[in-house]
Amino acid sequence: MYAAKQPLNIKFLYKKKTVWKSLIFLFPILFIFSIIIIKCLSPWSYRLIIWREDSPMEFATSIVYFFSFIISFSISSTFFKRKFFLSSTVYFILSIGFMFLCWEEISWSQRIFNMELPNFFITHHRIKEINIHNISGFALNRLYMIVGFCGAFAWLIIPNRILKARQIAKFNIVLPDYLLFFYFFTVFALYLYCDYLSSMTAALFGGQFGWGKGHFIVRQDQKPAEFLLSCGLLFFMLINKIKQNNWKKS
Repeated sequence: MYAAKQPLNIKFLYKKKTVWKSLIFLFPILFIFSIIIIKCLSPWSYRLIIWREDSPMEFATSIVYFFSFIISFSISSTFFKRKFFLSSTVYFILSIGFMFLCWEEISWSQRIFNMELPNFFITHHRIKEINIHNISGFALNRLYMIVGFCGAFAWLIIPNRILKARQIAKFNIVLPDYLLFFYFFTVFALYLYCDYLSSMTAALFGGQFGWGKGHFIVRQDQKPAEFLLSCGLLFFMLINKIKQNNWKKS
């Protein structure tokens, strides 16, 4: 009786896994279309939810980074207990980075606690906030493009046979899964367009294809893309935690 039911359980689990993969893959596409529709049909709501400082979008991004910190720290702790010290160090550094990004997104609670702006940020900050990523001269756009490109295309550039040759294919701590392509590609494409392609497309197809004040795409539109990036990093950590748990059982 038990043996007869086993294939049905396996089939059910396989379908469930496929559904979750499909949802993860499609979420950024549906999210982008939803953002565009809201921006076109209700600009006021769009500005309220996304544009203003300490917006719901910024808080959501901060919360996502906080959960990434928890999962990354958990992965690091498990590696440490199993004496994989190099992998543990990698994920510990990642967890510190996620916590840093969590606070950066809300400007270290500057407006929540009405903190006085230090003179350094008054002098050197582009929008007068307590954070590092908007300091004048900081190559934020290029950094986003590098992270977005690596997250979107590394799994294509580095073949799986190389990972197998290095004995790390069983638990891949380096490359985001192909399911996460659009989470990383969106932020890469946005900043590539803003910094390098917008002037060319505006010259070829008209000013409406430009970037900045008075155009359809403006600086504040980076926030939805950055939210997707944070979600991609969270899913990357979550997938690797699941792989780690399965690896422990095998």
